[in-house]
Amino acid sequence: GEEMCPEGLRETEVNTVAPRMFLHDTTVPRLVLVFDIRSLSQFNAGLSMLQTLFLCVVLAMGNLLFSRDANRLVLQPIDRMVRKMQRIRDDPLSATTMGLIEHRREQIAAKLMSKRHLRHARSGVCFRFLRWLLVARKTASQPMETVMLEATIIKLGTLLAVGFGEAGTKIVAKNLQAQGSGVNAMVPGCFVDAIFGFFLIREFDSATEILQKKIMLFVNQIGRIVHSVVDEYSGATNRNLGEAFLTVWSLSQRPDHEHRRLAELALMSVVQVTAKINTSVELAEYRAHPRFAARSPGFRVRVHVGLHTGWAIEGAIGSPSKIDASYLSNSVNTAARLQAASRQYKLHSLMSGEFVELLGEDVQDHLRLVDSVIVVGSSVATGVYTMDLDVGVLKVDELPERVSHNRIKRLEVTAQRKAAKWSKDYSFVHALTTDPVLVAMRKRYSDRFFSLYDMGYRNYHAGEWEVAKYYFEQTLDMLEGAVPGEVERDGPSEALLSFMRNRDFKPGDKWAGARTLTSK
Repeated sequence: GEEMCPEGLRETEVNTVAPRMFLHDTTVPRLVLVFDIRSLSQFNAGLSMLQTLFLCVVLAMGNLLFSRDANRLVLQPIDRMVRKMQRIRDDPLSATTMGLIEHRREQIAAKLMSKRHLRHARSGVCFRFLRWLLVARKTASQPMETVMLEATIIKLGTLLAVGFGEAGTKIVAKNLQAQGSGVNAMVPGCFVDAIFGFFLIREFDSATEILQKKIMLFVNQIGRIVHSVVDEYSGATNRNLGEAFLTVWSLSQRPDHEHRRLAELALMSVVQVTAKINTSVELAEYRAHPRFAARSPGFRVRVHVGLHTGWAIEGAIGSPSKIDASYLSNSVNTAARLQAASRQYKLHSLMSGEFVELLGEDVQDHLRLVDSVIVVGSSVATGVYTMDLDVGVLKVDELPERVSHNRIKRLEVTAQRKAAKWSKDYSFVHALTTDPVLVAMRKRYSDRFFSLYDMGYRNYHAGEWEVAKYYFEQTLDMLEGAVPGEVERDGPSEALLSFMRNRDFKPGDKWAGARTLTSK
């Protein structure tokens, strides 16, 4: 190539070599060798560029991997937790659904992991080692703290929703939406219109004495039926009081044109609870219990119900140390008193005239006006009605009710059933007259029976007690018993005859067509 003078090259492009020993005679020329190293310099420069580029790539990949891990293991879980807390703050009851969804995801992940382990067991040694490096170590490095924290938030939200129930959602929501870390559970109550159902387990004291530690299982078996049926029929269980359950169907949360349907669903829930309790395989086992049979021959689990509608105050009851979210009003007490009075009439359920007024006329035609009473705490007379049901004809199911272990599936099935009962095709009267179980329970109550009792009640209400006696004595022994040929006495006819007999069938001048209900 073209030769260049050493002076034309850069300092880094030449390499100068000179002898280290020379004479002091300055007149003798010195020998200096100059080498051209431009190719070597270019090669080293290329290596430096490659090194810089490699470091940039490594740092970029490290940053990307760190960011990905930070997002996946820290930022994304925190973002999910914030969104879940926001959702729980807006609607505390949604925590239950969130918990079920997360549980379903965990089940799916566990199934996938088991399939992977099965394939892993069938693979070769080298392949298993590679999978251990790529999968097992990755799985083991997951940050348990964020996973546990996220699961804890869902569990706490679910416990709040289950513990406080529908009545406590406003208490939870207000405290979560408030600024600061303080908790004020004693928030003012609010007015609501609702249907109240009071379910009570009969002979509970005897059951507690006989079953002792197993009484919890006994109550929970009944509670599962009551809770599931009430929930399916658009209600909510507010409080569990040992032997009693307070249930609520909120009218305030629905438009006026839906009140009739909601009342029909509340009534049907009472009918279905009565049927399911008497056909349950689990509860039927107590009939053969020797101590139950000795104390109460022919024992069977019974739940009596009182239904009433009216206003109530929804809010927190208690102190900052312990609160319960519930309802306070005379309407709740009336439902409880109607349930207690059902024992006088030997009926499974009693409902107030105010509740019956919510029902359609076609449904009212299937109810019996039992009596007119003045409930303790009120000065106004109200009619009390019942849906006559003969549980003696029911047969115990051959197998226990099949309950899916998949809670998500159960939730979906319940939601579908709820939606079906709000469709235009659903009819209370159609269900009452076509369901084989309900038809069997209503079979022995003939039109003649209802007609005679109605005539007796009208005369009783008008003060013509001698005439009323004539009709009630006929209806008293009209009902067939559980054993063919036997007669079962009608409870309402017997109760009113006893009431009139105690007054020598003379109503007196102050009779206004109603008597004071003494049961509490």
